[in-house]
Amino acid sequence: MTMDRDTFHDYVVAHGCGAPTETAYATGVQLLAQGDDYATAAAEVVARGMTEELAEGAAHPLDEQIRFLQEFLKDVADSNPYSTRLHSILCTLRALKEDK
Repeated sequence: MTMDRDTFHDYVVAHGCGAPTETAYATGVQLLAQGDDYATAAAEVVARGMTEELAEGAAHPLDEQIRFLQEFLKDVADSNPYSTRLHSILCTLRALKEDK
């Protein structure tokens, strides 16, 4: 199996720990050849610490999710029976971002 580097990169950065290193790409090729899917291979290289730290001042991976929830809650807060739960999730995302 040939690894698509862009796809693998996307799966790795979705974990919020930075971009894959060259060692991560090499490991990803091996894991995919052994039958792992992209999600499993990406989780493995992240768990092994094979990522580059986010650059200082770079957008945090949770920023987009936080913005989406804020906009969604502005539009539906009164009409959505899950708005309280969604507010709780929003607070959790903000806390996770600050812990990073």
